[in-house]
Amino acid sequence: MKKRVSALAIMSALIAGQAAAQDPAYASKAAALYRVAPDIGGCKAGELTAAEKQKALDTVNDIRRLHALPPVVYDPAGDEEVMQISLMTAANGQLSHLPPQSWRCYSEAGVKGAQSGNLHGGLISPYLGFDTTEDIVIGWVTEARNAVPDSVGHRRWLLDPFLKKIAFGRVSGPTAGGMTDGSAIKVIYPSNGATMAKVEFVAYPQGDYPARYFDPKALLSFAAIIDTSSSWNNQAVDYSAAKVTITRRGGGAIGLGKIAYDTYGFGMPNNLQVQTPVLQYGVYYDVSITNVKVRGVARDYSYWFRIVQ
Repeated sequence: MKKRVSALAIMSALIAGQAAAQDPAYASKAAALYRVAPDIGGCKAGELTAAEKQKALDTVNDIRRLHALPPVVYDPAGDEEVMQISLMTAANGQLSHLPPQSWRCYSEAGVKGAQSGNLHGGLISPYLGFDTTEDIVIGWVTEARNAVPDSVGHRRWLLDPFLKKIAFGRVSGPTAGGMTDGSAIKVIYPSNGATMAKVEFVAYPQGDYPARYFDPKALLSFAAIIDTSSSWNNQAVDYSAAKVTITRRGGGAIGLGKIAYDTYGFGMPNNLQVQTPVLQYGVYYDVSITNVKVRGVARDYSYWFRIVQ
């Protein structure tokens, strides 16, 4: 059986945003995240409240619900890994899926967390804006602040029909040089087994899609589900001759930018992504993807979406 591609090879990191002015409430907002407060200077990760971890889980599952994907459960066994890589990210003001031993607060648990999850943060600044846990999860789905252009890798993990469980970590607060934040969500597990998903594809966005889970800069994406028994069997999808058309309902086809596809081994191992002009909220868009080769046989897909406030 093929192995999952390592997180380092496939997962880019989100850039933590800077606010226009210092957020005087950052420290108090960060402190409210914890049952045991972190000590970044002392290399202690602390412990998130159960409520904060539940927010991450609820946000992931609410987004998966929009795609008719099975909910995931929380994996407390992954807490140490995600908290340690979050600490390393916050302490060093950098992001890496393969952090070196020279990093402050280095740990083997942190390295495992770096290689098995989505990362966020990597900035130390007195002007750092505070993101809620929900904001961070949504950012992994929209990919609007992805440090690697034209990548939807984080989204592919969170919308993976075969994903069964997650763990969420976050270390945020004051340190030398200003405020800092590091976050991680564990999404890579040795074997995910079959999926209970009953849908034939995962498209972003699809159906009536809440504006809070979308961003005007987001790439659209599509993955065909051709086998629910094994994730790797879904690699037998070829988009090389596919044609993508997006039509504004009641109007004509809209112009499309770059279209890319791959069968990389992360999340769903087939992926088509489309760059569009800025889409209007409240408008129905009909999507047609024709001549997709599924195990060598041509197949067409269609769906619609509307971004709703």
